[in-house]
Amino acid sequence: MRKSPGSSAGGFSHWVMPSGAQVKIAVFMPYVEQCAYIIVRKLTEYPTIMLAHVAPRTILRHAMVQAEWTNTLDRILHVCPVLETAEVVQELKFAYIILHRDHEDKLPEVETILFQNLLLCPLQRIVDRQRIIISADWLWNWRKSVPWTSDEAGSLNRLYPGAPEKTFTYRFHWVEVEE
Repeated sequence: MRKSPGSSAGGFSHWVMPSGAQVKIAVFMPYVEQCAYIIVRKLTEYPTIMLAHVAPRTILRHAMVQAEWTNTLDRILHVCPVLETAEVVQELKFAYIILHRDHEDKLPEVETILFQNLLLCPLQRIVDRQRIIISADWLWNWRKSVPWTSDEAGSLNRLYPGAPEKTFTYRFHWVEVEE
């Protein structure tokens, strides 16, 4: 797959596929109140990928997002103690949890609990001195439960003074759907 020349016209990004197969891929953007679908079809002499549909979703009430967050925090507190957390859901601020580094062995279970909250989009994990900081976005609509990975950021990010020891980025997998 390669990017076609002049492919950003009209706000769309066109990618040229080597085969003529038709595929429909749903791109889940957990931090946006919309779901986009990408269609692969032959529009010119090359099959192209373009944004085909953006479906708006309903926005949930603040109390529902707060209830899910409170439930998530309660479940995490049963696994390990928390040094600090965002206790109140605020639309313009990030969700965060700070754990002590002594509880690093409990981190996979904590991450699993965070990803089970479908009104939360975990963004990154920072390991700095004696703390583990996990930050996330509040979601105002339900997201799908999809597989995820945690990828370590490169060492270039650690060159500036006071930089954290390690930084990890959480990524959601794309989900292929049948038409």
